[in-house]
Amino acid sequence: MLRAFAALWLLAAAPASATDSPEAVCSLRALFTAQKSYLQEKDRYSEVPAHIGFAPDECVDGTQALSPHPVHARGCHFIYSIETLGPQKRDFRAEALGVVGPWKGTRFELRGDGRVLRADGSLTQVKCEEAPRELAPLVRFFETVQERDCTLPPPSPSHACHVALSDMVRLANEGMGLAQRLYAARPFARALKLREPVAPFISLCATDERPQEERERAAETLAQRGALAEAVLSRHCGEAGVRTGLRRLLAPGAAPCPGTTCLPLLALARKAPEHKRVLQTHTKAVAAELMALRPSERASAFNAVLGHSTAAAAALAQLMEGTPVAAGALPASESDPVTARLILDAEQHTPQAALALRASRELASDGGLSAPTFEELLTSDCASLDRALPRRLSPAQLQRLSKEAARCPDLYVSRLAPEAAGLPAKDLPALLAPLSPEQRAPLRDKLGLHEGPRAEALVVWVAEHAPELLPAMHITKEVARQLLSPELSRHLGGRSAVREALVGVSADSNWRIHHEAYELLTEDFPWPLPARPPRVPPGPPPGDEPSRSGDFGLLRVVEDKGTRDLYVQTPGSSVERRLTTSGRVAGNHMQAAPVALSPDRRQVAYAEWVSPPRPAPGASQPPYVSGWSSLHVVRTDGKEHRLLVELGAPPPGMARQEAGSLVWSDDGTRLAYAVHTHGGPGTTEQCPSTELFEVQLASGAVRRIPHERLRGRVRLVRWRSTKPELVLEEECGPEGPLPPRMAEPTPTPDFAAWLDLATGSVLRRWSSGKLSLSPDGSEAFREARRQHSVRHGSWPGRAEASSAPHPVGVFEEAGLVVQPRLPLGIPSRYRVALLWLHREPSALAVLHRLQGYAPECAGVEVPEPTLARLDLLTGASQVLWRQRSGVRILSLSPDDAWVLVGLLTGATEPALMCGPLRYERMYAVRLQDLERTASLRELRERAIPLTPPRTWNTDSAGYLGWVRR
Repeated sequence: MLRAFAALWLLAAAPASATDSPEAVCSLRALFTAQKSYLQEKDRYSEVPAHIGFAPDECVDGTQALSPHPVHARGCHFIYSIETLGPQKRDFRAEALGVVGPWKGTRFELRGDGRVLRADGSLTQVKCEEAPRELAPLVRFFETVQERDCTLPPPSPSHACHVALSDMVRLANEGMGLAQRLYAARPFARALKLREPVAPFISLCATDERPQEERERAAETLAQRGALAEAVLSRHCGEAGVRTGLRRLLAPGAAPCPGTTCLPLLALARKAPEHKRVLQTHTKAVAAELMALRPSERASAFNAVLGHSTAAAAALAQLMEGTPVAAGALPASESDPVTARLILDAEQHTPQAALALRASRELASDGGLSAPTFEELLTSDCASLDRALPRRLSPAQLQRLSKEAARCPDLYVSRLAPEAAGLPAKDLPALLAPLSPEQRAPLRDKLGLHEGPRAEALVVWVAEHAPELLPAMHITKEVARQLLSPELSRHLGGRSAVREALVGVSADSNWRIHHEAYELLTEDFPWPLPARPPRVPPGPPPGDEPSRSGDFGLLRVVEDKGTRDLYVQTPGSSVERRLTTSGRVAGNHMQAAPVALSPDRRQVAYAEWVSPPRPAPGASQPPYVSGWSSLHVVRTDGKEHRLLVELGAPPPGMARQEAGSLVWSDDGTRLAYAVHTHGGPGTTEQCPSTELFEVQLASGAVRRIPHERLRGRVRLVRWRSTKPELVLEEECGPEGPLPPRMAEPTPTPDFAAWLDLATGSVLRRWSSGKLSLSPDGSEAFREARRQHSVRHGSWPGRAEASSAPHPVGVFEEAGLVVQPRLPLGIPSRYRVALLWLHREPSALAVLHRLQGYAPECAGVEVPEPTLARLDLLTGASQVLWRQRSGVRILSLSPDDAWVLVGLLTGATEPALMCGPLRYERMYAVRLQDLERTASLRELRERAIPLTPPRTWNTDSAGYLGWVRR
């Protein structure tokens, strides 16, 4: 504002033919800054300049441009108006209009992006920062006031405010009108002991305690000069002066209207007694002045002059333009005579306004729109019709409005949306038929299709004419049966396409599918799916020989009507190779099959089990072997089946033997297996005695492996031929009390153990989680099962060691007893799993929050894992994505190309007490897709499905590992 004023001082010397006005351009830029500040505070723009703190400077002689609009900002030669745009007033335009002097009739426009344009649309060239401020005598005063405020008397003559006020008083004494107005607003300037300038404006408008007689004399003097209205409307005039001037200007017999100051004076006097009298005595003139305003300015004038609310003023302005208005929006005609006159004139002279008023009166009477009025409204343009129609329409009116859907589709959709759910199902097809699929999309969740009976009544029409509405339907068993029927499925691409859309790879998680419908849809599911070509992997790193396409497949156990066999499944292929035919592969759906893969992954060692014969009636069960009874080897191409070991009856005195886990030696020549014996001395059901055996692949010879006593069920992890050494996990550990700080509240603590095959000694390390070894066997990692107290935010990254006795991390070989080489500070109530990469010293770290497990509600809780890549050399980690719901990462292929994952595919309606049941599907995903793909939907589209959908749970769908085909 200061720079704008400095430019005003030069206006007297500015030629009339100048292209740009510094006054207008600089003031508009100041208005733009004020609007931006207002937007930050209110989240919208304002049409009233005073609301945003915008007040352009008047001329140096104290005069201002006059405006017929009560809320225009007035400067020296220009008046300023604002028009807000957009549904939430998120944009605006402003205009500077010259009304006096050489700039009369000149227009400049301010756009919402800050540009100031001339009337011809060209950009102005004024640089406000280059205005010669030294020529403006009041520049020092404005600079000081802007910096120090100067609203109180200065404490000493040397104070900056004292110097600035002295300049202002001196200029006022010399007759400068602007200085005199500034002096009137600061009565404490009299304390400077300077000669007070005697001016009628000061006598009337000063904010000090002046005699009323002096103000009356000043008002008389200004009235004789024709400057009283300008003085009263000045922003420097105090309240006492405004009241005095208004009484004279609006006195009986005065003629404020018509006139340039009519509406601004009435707006200023809205709370004064004279206001109501002027509206009654000058009704026609005031109404004419209001109608003479531009249509965009009328609403704010009705608010300022007549006192109507913003909504009522906007409705009255719409009526003046002939635009229909909603019921109850107009101000009451008896509120004041000017409002009654405006409504009467609109009804008599504007046909569209008469229709709008008639519709408004009918709606206000609660009788609804009459048929003739409704038909006349339908001839209006879409915007006018939208404002005129009531909030709720009857079914008959909706049916009639549907004929206008082609002309006003957005209006029809917006009016149909709140009514659709309550309409009878039989009426919806006719109401939706005029709309295109794109226009019906916003109505998808408004039609009540989530209700089973309604979905069943409309499924035929939806499938045949509006399949885009299917995702909103409640898929009950009857709806699913209808969709699978030949008549409807052909509209949707066939039965397979229906199944795939509802429960397959393309399904969204918002399908509402009843669990009975899910069973129907997945019954006799056509499996395997048609082949899908695998995605082309990226090129191998330099010096690395890439695996051939399809070189690795997944080993899987399949249960079918009580039989269990092994299959090899290749991602992207519709053919599964069957490895066994006996149907007796050991294990069950709650227990994984005992299987071991050879080091080159071309042979599979698997176990079979035959149930023992039933004892004779009355006889006790003789000793028997559980777990498995025979050990076999088969190539992954399905050839060379061999029986290696067949277990006989337990030794005398033993109640039962349980055959356990298997492991290959690193050289691929031998197999080791564990046998747990129950009933011997020092054994319990939880802690049986364990013995280890080895069998030669070439000869089939079996021998016992000598070792110190092992207690509890043992899981064989790795057999190193070069050391020689067996790495295993032991449940119960040594007999006797546990070492200090190793007490565990559970009955079966876990130990990682290293068995020296040369001496039979066992080195045990406390391990609170599952142990895994790197592909080369040089490093170990244990999966956390307990809660550890760590510093918040320490994972992932080069983490600080956990303060718990047994930190989680990557250890050097068998060194679990010391601090890990790469500690992973796991946040409390979280666990982490590590998937070792085979071709580079890296691993995928999968972190997720521990959740409670309720067996009766399996398939309800869906974890939200976080995935990171861990550099095993430096310990640095990179988070790839966080808390992605519906992803279970299970295993990584030996060529680091594929990842076995379970992905969420949908959910049913709430099932009893457990809530909605989630369903998943097993997929093979390229590692690069898993790391880079942003959304679950996109990941499903890029993945290759391996299984039909099934209830979400924590097992691996029978997948046992990756083999070389």
